[in-house]
Amino acid sequence: MASSVKFTSSRIGSNPGGRCYFSSDRLEFSGYVKYCVGSHVNGNSSFRADHQPVYEAMTFELARKFGLKTVDTFLITNLNKDVSFSAFKEHNEPDPSGRFFYFISRISQNPPCGNGNGDQTCCDVPETEHVYLDSLLIADIIGKKQNYIICPAISPQPVYLDLGCSFVHAHEGFIHHSHKLKLNERQLKKAKKRLQGKGIVGADNETIVSFDEIVEMPFSISLTCLNPWRLIPINHLIGHDESSEIQNHLISSLCENFKRYQEQGLVL
Repeated sequence: MASSVKFTSSRIGSNPGGRCYFSSDRLEFSGYVKYCVGSHVNGNSSFRADHQPVYEAMTFELARKFGLKTVDTFLITNLNKDVSFSAFKEHNEPDPSGRFFYFISRISQNPPCGNGNGDQTCCDVPETEHVYLDSLLIADIIGKKQNYIICPAISPQPVYLDLGCSFVHAHEGFIHHSHKLKLNERQLKKAKKRLQGKGIVGADNETIVSFDEIVEMPFSISLTCLNPWRLIPINHLIGHDESSEIQNHLISSLCENFKRYQEQGLVL
């Protein structure tokens, strides 16, 4: 049985997609599906619009490595063009068929924001998590309460529903660069060397984050994919140049934020 995606709403954010019901012979769940249609990336970049769902899935994996809490996320692979889509016309969405990749997150019910005592300040992401988000170039969280849940009954940490894609941003279905690399090739080599052997305490205060492992993840990571349900190494999904560009962004950002980790006593 090929996978099917039935739309149950129009898009909520700016990018094409919507709430949906995903089903296959192995898995069924309510989710939110997204994809991109084009690129506004200027200059010398290897990033591709059709690979944006892969980048977003990588962002979530990296976030979890840093001890951040997220909903379940998957990459829908459609290399054989056998994923079927339905009910998108009823929600005034364009036909999403025919793309190689789609990003999907499992829908989590968002409880009322607050701690039950009328205190709405707890709806803000704790400042202790800001440095982890900034290190991953995640910009879709602070000030966007629709993108996370804060409920002590669920988790002592925020549960992130939507992180966007950290390396390139997507808006109205088009990817664009929001982060320009500030380091040249020689500076990046030096920065990578400075990170060697370094580690920090993760956002959950339990995870030990190895910067050596993080820096290599753009080449070593495997993503949980649907259609069929399996783990796929990243080098089977995107090219070496894309992984190198992602790695350079990570090196630059980790070095830029390293002093903040030191100031917070998080460096091991």
